[in-house]
Amino acid sequence: MNKTFLAVIVLLCLLASWFMYKNAKGHTEELKSFWWIPLPLAGLLLLSLLKGDKKKES
Repeated sequence: MNKTFLAVIVLLCLLASWFMYKNAKGHTEELKSFWWIPLPLAGLLLLSLLKGDKKKES
């Protein structure tokens, strides 16, 4: 996958997690219980992004 694409997806996952944690008003209050769900995907994609960099150096 493209490095830029992976970086954008990681950023979107982190922003979604932050938004779900901070925005607890009205009908979106239940999102605060699930703020951590995008984090594993962001972590896996970040590891994939870093692994791809090391692979090209060798």
